[in-house]
Amino acid sequence: MAHIHIFAQDGSWAQEAIEGMFNRTVAISYPNFKFSFTIWMLGKADSYLKQLKEKKGASGFANGH
Repeated sequence: MAHIHIFAQDGSWAQEAIEGMFNRTVAISYPNFKFSFTIWMLGKADSYLKQLKEKKGASGFANGH
């Protein structure tokens, strides 16, 4: 991975730059994005895996794989 050096020992990373501009005058940053995105993505993965398991069960795969 090319950007592995940006992560701290605990897996977090520092704010690097302003992410965007609003009305060409207001700088926007999202300091909590790294937390909310992680939680959101874990929820999406959980839902996806549950649906996948249900589909496999419905199609006759009863061995748990």
